[in-house]
Amino acid sequence: MSQDKAQAGDSKSSADITSQSYLSQPAHSLSFDDVIQELGTNSDAGLTSSEAKGRIEKYGENVLEGDEGISFAKIVIRQVANAMTLVSER
Repeated sequence: MSQDKAQAGDSKSSADITSQSYLSQPAHSLSFDDVIQELGTNSDAGLTSSEAKGRIEKYGENVLEGDEGISFAKIVIRQVANAMTLVSER
């Protein structure tokens, strides 16, 4: 990543960082080449180890939150509490 891009990234407002708006537009509305350029990466080689470590320090790890897993007890309770299963046959 060039110095200009690094400095530009440092000047982002807290709202940009909170919404994780690292691109000028949503990724789906940009071309592949524009996304690669704006993220400062190489589509063939990827990131170097040092660049990856730097981005982890700057942005944090790429981890999904709220991974509670599937609980058998929750599945059973939801099925029993479901209004369709509470209707009894006469």
